[in-house]
Amino acid sequence: NKQMSEERMAELLAEMRDVEGREIDPEQPAIVTVGRFDDVKGIQGLINGFRQLLETLKELKTLRKDGRRKINLVIAGGYAPDNPLGAMTFKVVKAMVRVSPYRDRIQIVANYSGAYIGALYRLAAKHRAPVVIASSVEGYGLTPDEAAAQGAAVITSDAGGLRRFMILG
Repeated sequence: NKQMSEERMAELLAEMRDVEGREIDPEQPAIVTVGRFDDVKGIQGLINGFRQLLETLKELKTLRKDGRRKINLVIAGGYAPDNPLGAMTFKVVKAMVRVSPYRDRIQIVANYSGAYIGALYRLAAKHRAPVVIASSVEGYGLTPDEAAAQGAAVITSDAGGLRRFMILG
């Protein structure tokens, strides 16, 4: 898994749309999370944490009023059509975003894979934003390896196979 060029990243992102039909802007910094829509993946907690982060930054007056260089959250995932829990989690995540005061800063991209996911990792790396994996249960996930291969910083929960990426201190 070699590092993607910025040109290739921009090409792939130009082909992507979030569930609202919005483009993924290669010039907009984004925290990225990738995983199937499932309660154990921690997506709901990440949305709440993103809100808290933005409120803290707002209090610190570090957000620009012109909207440039603000950070977004990109949630990439999918679920099997025959998995009712995945479909339910997807609906819950969409509802949480819909009522969020920062809904314009959160994008959900569903059912992309391969190089498209690599482009999201590269987007995070380009802007020195993290890829966050907040799973409460995880085997040997490839997400941290793939994100790191694109040059992204990876933040993980302390769960299962993700522990091998943790640096304590």
